[in-house]
Amino acid sequence: EPVTTQDTEDVPTAVLIGQAAWVCDKNSIGQLRGLGFGKGVLSRGYSSQYEVRMDKTNKLFHAPTSFGAGTLNDEPLQLGHEEVLYLLEDNNLALVGPDNDTITVDDLWSASCSLNPRFPILYCAYKHFRGLGWVPKSGLKFGGDFVLYKQGPQYYHAQYIVKIYVVDEEGKSISALNAFEYSWEGLLGSVRVAETSKKGVLLSVVTIPSEARDGLLFRNNLEKFSCKDICMKRWKASKDK
Repeated sequence: EPVTTQDTEDVPTAVLIGQAAWVCDKNSIGQLRGLGFGKGVLSRGYSSQYEVRMDKTNKLFHAPTSFGAGTLNDEPLQLGHEEVLYLLEDNNLALVGPDNDTITVDDLWSASCSLNPRFPILYCAYKHFRGLGWVPKSGLKFGGDFVLYKQGPQYYHAQYIVKIYVVDEEGKSISALNAFEYSWEGLLGSVRVAETSKKGVLLSVVTIPSEARDGLLFRNNLEKFSCKDICMKRWKASKDK
């Protein structure tokens, strides 16, 4: 079901800055963070508080001028493009540019696809896992597309590393849309890496039919994609007899 951030029309506002969007309002940060969205712009996980230091020799954060030096503020929340689009589609976020100009869903989609041609694939998987109740975050440091959290990183460690595999309706790899070609050896290596951090590996197979491939960058073609997940495990002779 769609995530609801609040019941009024006064939804959180984010500012799009390059490949991320920032939320600086304290109440909005707490609201979005509680639903598993975003990460702190300084910390590794969820945002916390920081002291603004404006001097050049001891600057913790390049703060907006509205933040006074030496004061304690909530660390701004950084949202990825998948998170922003997910919230925008359900009218749970307002998005503006650095000049306070309104950015629409279609504007964000075009910008995201320009930055990353694989964005439609990533968003398809992101929306799929959100719909299943997971909180997806970037899986780059684990060699995956996403990692999946139950509720969010402030509550639990990630349980799965997601690797996306894009195929056509006949099950053949669409090489141009895959981060790399998959092999059994490569998947086994991924499983071993995941085991060292107490995670599982999910192979998320995204199928794109031929009629949607030519219009891959059109957002209305997403409904033609399908996504199914395969949990990868290493067979251990000593345990799996």
